[in-house]
Amino acid sequence: MMKMRVKRKELSSFAPLFVFALFALSVIAVLLSGAKIYKENNRRDSSSYDRVTVSQYIATRIRQSDRADACFVGDFAGNESQEGDTLFYREIIDGEEYLTRIYCYNGYLYELFSLAEDEFEPRDGEPIIPVHSLHFRRSKGSIEVDIEYSDRSNATFFFTLRSDAEVAE
Repeated sequence: MMKMRVKRKELSSFAPLFVFALFALSVIAVLLSGAKIYKENNRRDSSSYDRVTVSQYIATRIRQSDRADACFVGDFAGNESQEGDTLFYREIIDGEEYLTRIYCYNGYLYELFSLAEDEFEPRDGEPIIPVHSLHFRRSKGSIEVDIEYSDRSNATFFFTLRSDAEVAE
């Protein structure tokens, strides 16, 4: 009879340890699933932020340069055409012409502000935000922007230039 009491006593001391271990495993499972959800939400929010920032940045720059003959599209060297990988806008400051270039280089949206006659390489600009590629098309009264974001999703935006409408009137 003595042996039975000892076994029963050992079993009763394991019950709280078993309940504690079960509780600890539950807590760990909840924390791991919460971390997974947090990571996915963070990735989604970051991707969304990048998309909105890139499109709003380009929209703001186009609106700022919306003056007669100030905004044009071309290659990085400044050769104007109907399509290109670089958006330019001209400014005259103290009688000298300056160009601002908006372009994609090495996985980033870049901006470069310089005198029009100065020669630069794409790497000389200032990286703004990750983006995979940009393409611009200029037509009478508008600029079309094709963006491939760093997550490989795409978007196309059309911007109507008020300065072109004013010239036409």
